[in-house]
Amino acid sequence: MELKPRQLALLRAADVLVRIGLDHEPWLARARIGDATRVVDASRNVRLLQTETPRLRAERKAHMHAFGNTHYWLDPENARPITAAIAAALCEVRQAECARFEADRQRFLRELEAKIPGWRSALAPYRGERLVVMHDSWAYFAEYYGLEMVAAVEPTPGVPPAAAELAALLARMRKAHIRVLVAEPDSDPALVALVADKFRRAGRHTAALRE
Repeated sequence: MELKPRQLALLRAADVLVRIGLDHEPWLARARIGDATRVVDASRNVRLLQTETPRLRAERKAHMHAFGNTHYWLDPENARPITAAIAAALCEVRQAECARFEADRQRFLRELEAKIPGWRSALAPYRGERLVVMHDSWAYFAEYYGLEMVAAVEPTPGVPPAAAELAALLARMRKAHIRVLVAEPDSDPALVALVADKFRRAGRHTAALRE
């Protein structure tokens, strides 16, 4: 992303900056953060996936997830360490409100835990279902709910596959009998429609789902 002047001003004035960490925000290295800003790396104390997967391309350009998959918030269990780190930082800058921050955190966790059984129940019939995703951001979600990611459409976030890559992907989808294509809200709708349409023309019925 390209930082806008207003965003730069917000960074300089922030009391707390919460970052996803790993290599998810390469632009942050170029940003000027206020000297008093408390920076929280939410990836600390979170169980990460794909940390041992070689993620450098042949042309030596680092993949977006070179230090592990950054989409760890899609595992509901990671809410505990993430919110603990945020609450601790808020407490440092507003010590008089520590009790309120922790009470809010505990309320959030109770509400989250109350929803988890329903989510598990809703997805239980699909356990073992194989998915193709637009971008490799669903590893935690898939593991938590017992789903299997077979392939990702975009080799690099926001970069559509070349014609040969797309043909290979479609062949892999047919071979694996894929029935579900998962798209993020910011996925290119034209690319999602193209993949689904080509797969349907090959004689399969693919459903496109959104986060």
